[in-house]
Amino acid sequence: MTNKEAHLRIFHGARWKRPSPEQSEGWLVWLERVASEERIVASAKIVEIPERIKLSLWQERVQSEINQDIIVVAHSLGNLGVLNAITVGLVEQAKALILVGVTDKVIPKYQTWMNTFLSSPFNYKKIKDAEIPTVVIHAEDDQFISPVEAEVLAQNLGAAFILRDKGGHFLDMPERDNCQEFSLVLQLVRQFASI
Repeated sequence: MTNKEAHLRIFHGARWKRPSPEQSEGWLVWLERVASEERIVASAKIVEIPERIKLSLWQERVQSEINQDIIVVAHSLGNLGVLNAITVGLVEQAKALILVGVTDKVIPKYQTWMNTFLSSPFNYKKIKDAEIPTVVIHAEDDQFISPVEAEVLAQNLGAAFILRDKGGHFLDMPERDNCQEFSLVLQLVRQFASI
């Protein structure tokens, strides 16, 4: 049954692009499709940001897409864009945040563009004060972010923390983690949509 009040917005990570029809869809497109087909929410869409590394563009898109009726699913760099927008006051409300593969530390390999998003620390008090129900999902075998870092970040956010044994960084690329479906995220979207 559709919750006419709830909408889903999915914020992707760096280097993500919508797959062509001959490619496997990956979990972000799968989530968008299933949430729409099953009418879990009134609308579901991936917020595509072509210039992934430009913070001002992320802030603008995040601000225009999130309000009190939006369930946010963010992956990797998408998390940084969303948390940054809340920290600087561009977003004050959301129905829920589901953050997958998130960190607040610069990953040395990606330092050049991560510094843009992490040039000043997140304001955890401001994020907590927004009282947005938040879940952080992480995998024990994430190749970029340690489970300890993710758990500390979840604590700083006042978020529930779910640690899975496997999943890597939940990348949808077949040559990486090959995460094509993500039933846990879908289950959380259903749960938040029903509130």
